[in-house]
Amino acid sequence: MSAQLKRFMDRFMALTGYDEKGNVISPLKSIQFAVVATSGGDAGDSGLETVKCCMRYLSEFTGMPEVKFLHHGMCGADPAPLAKDAVLKGQAEDFGRYLAGC
Repeated sequence: MSAQLKRFMDRFMALTGYDEKGNVISPLKSIQFAVVATSGGDAGDSGLETVKCCMRYLSEFTGMPEVKFLHHGMCGADPAPLAKDAVLKGQAEDFGRYLAGC
């Protein structure tokens, strides 16, 4: 899990509170979050399921919509081949359009 995602999760609790009955109050209920993840392994051995599980817990806790994911595995150390990958670029563009509601 990236440092950026860990920081996001750490700060997440600052955006929640409780009412007088102990129910969670969160301004995040109407916000759609998304994660774009890369890994050296595939989805099964990269830790992606751990990230998805953590994000699912956060979304269930706050009542916000399920977090959307775009993952590309087997990235390796050199990003140059990925930068030229037309299929990957198309997937990223489609994901962006989906999130934007286009």
